[in-house]
Amino acid sequence: MYVDIMSSAREIDPVKLNGAVAVVIDVLRATSVMITAFRNGVKEIIPVSSPQEAFELKKEYPNYILGGEQNADFIKGFDLDNSPFNYTTDKIAGRTLVMSTSNGTRAINGALEAKKLVVGSFINAQAVVDYLEGEDKVIFVCSGSNNAFTIEDALCAGFMASLMRNKYLCNVSDYAVAMIELYSVHRNNIKQLASQGSHYKILEEKGSLRDLDYCFTPSIFSLVPIMKDGRLIVENC
Repeated sequence: MYVDIMSSAREIDPVKLNGAVAVVIDVLRATSVMITAFRNGVKEIIPVSSPQEAFELKKEYPNYILGGEQNADFIKGFDLDNSPFNYTTDKIAGRTLVMSTSNGTRAINGALEAKKLVVGSFINAQAVVDYLEGEDKVIFVCSGSNNAFTIEDALCAGFMASLMRNKYLCNVSDYAVAMIELYSVHRNNIKQLASQGSHYKILEEKGSLRDLDYCFTPSIFSLVPIMKDGRLIVENC
């Protein structure tokens, strides 16, 4: 098994993704929200690259729910923002959710050339690693922020790559080795290191402290969202 990491959405390379399973990561907060939404009963999630696309789908399918953010702010006309705590069972169970975020949904749509695409974060890290058993090529795609590297996504990719290397016989890229080491050195102060990052600070300033605590909690859910025909689903869920 070959394991590599792409540092941000800007680094997404369809050629490198050919034949690979892409694991898209946006710790703060898109993929954490998606995993939580499935845990709370959402039927499927359609990730789109802009609010305009979301509004067009809503016109055609009025029962769809719109969720996400733009520049970490609530999008006027959407039903939900980008806090995982707002994706409660009473609001989303059995429904189709359309999500648009500044970085995560863009990264997902940029990585569609992969053989398979799954969604990961700290909160489902072990489940993702277990799901990848038997694959030949795995690439962790960090969404980053505004085309730039973010500490939290790198730490999460390093965490999962570390779990991969411990569980499977892996050939790991140089960049993946570096992210594994970043995680390993800071494994006991992950949130403290991430708190020095720009995106973390933005959410902290906006008062999203509960979200920040939650999104760094490792492996609390055993589900893995998978892309099928343009929609994320959880099989057998």
